[in-house]
Amino acid sequence: MLPTLRHKHDEKWLEERFSDLIGITGIKHASAVAEWYSSVYAEVYESTEEGHKKNNRARYEANQRLVNLIKKLQAKAVEPIA
Repeated sequence: MLPTLRHKHDEKWLEERFSDLIGITGIKHASAVAEWYSSVYAEVYESTEEGHKKNNRARYEANQRLVNLIKKLQAKAVEPIA
């Protein structure tokens, strides 16, 4: 399960990230994140004016947001329960 909108060179990297995500949150949440990733990619792609920069900006923004989300989820998973 990967985002439908993504850069072809990110496929292996995304497989690894989504495998991590499934381990943290489960398959249902990962599916929602895949949709979210695709929407971020599309939004940034469409809002970028310079045609030659569209893919790179969309790729960067979607990947950075995914990395930040996974970091936050990992941090919450290891917080001690009081």
